[in-house]
Amino acid sequence: MAQYNVFISHKSSDKEQLKKIENFLTENNISWWSDSKLQPGLDWTKQIEDGMLLC
Repeated sequence: MAQYNVFISHKSSDKEQLKKIENFLTENNISWWSDSKLQPGLDWTKQIEDGMLLC
């Protein structure tokens, strides 16, 4: 599993700002996790917990 430098928590209405932050982090080679990485069909609670643990 990947290690992340940043875990991004946000409210649903901030999706536009989230995308800007994700792009900035990616462009600067900073690994991040947010709910935009959730995989459909898998346990979302577990995916969030795993994301938090890997930060």
